[in-house]
Amino acid sequence: PRWGKAFAIPNGGLRNIVVAKKLKAEGVRAGTPDIFIPVPAGPYCGMFLEMKKRKGGSVSQEQYEFFRGVQMDYFTAIGHGAQHAIELVLTYFALGRHVA
Repeated sequence: PRWGKAFAIPNGGLRNIVVAKKLKAEGVRAGTPDIFIPVPAGPYCGMFLEMKKRKGGSVSQEQYEFFRGVQMDYFTAIGHGAQHAIELVLTYFALGRHVA
């Protein structure tokens, strides 16, 4: 049930210049992580997850800046491959539901 609330943020990938300009005008922003889980856990309001295909995948300066800007309120993580990402999400959910 909680997994069903997660959604991908289609921010990355190569695009032609016309599409890139249109997306930027719509609010697409460099550095935004790939996945957001809008479920509170522990002291966090939700989880942002940046996906990398393998260990050692580089994180951009914009991604680091995004994480620094939200880490007080949101759990942030970088998943190096699918199995690692699953482990991170399970770690997040293990924090328990947030109680205000």
